[in-house]
Amino acid sequence: RPGVAYFDLSRADEEGDLPDLKLTGVAVEGVGRTEMHETTTKAGVSSKKAVADLALAEGDEISFMPGGLHVMLFDVTLPADAKSARLELSIADADGGVMTLAIPAPVSKQGAADAGH
Repeated sequence: RPGVAYFDLSRADEEGDLPDLKLTGVAVEGVGRTEMHETTTKAGVSSKKAVADLALAEGDEISFMPGGLHVMLFDVTLPADAKSARLELSIADADGGVMTLAIPAPVSKQGAADAGH
């Protein structure tokens, strides 16, 4: 029973010469495995492909939403009455350092957020 996660991620446009970062993964509480995917449509045909990482430079905004970027959730074991889950975003810098950003996310039941996925 797969699920899907949608969220927005932005990086402030700051003064100075800050290194570029990459979103390299998303872990979700109560989920066995996740994959970042991108949906594209050509000539009316939609296809999905896995995305290994996403660049996040100063001032960038990334939206994970139906019909575009999204995180597929596999082996979901969240309780049926769960109202929220913790997302852990893995963000890498150019030197190979990795930081984790934990954020709470609301949980919607199947079909509530994206009936077509």
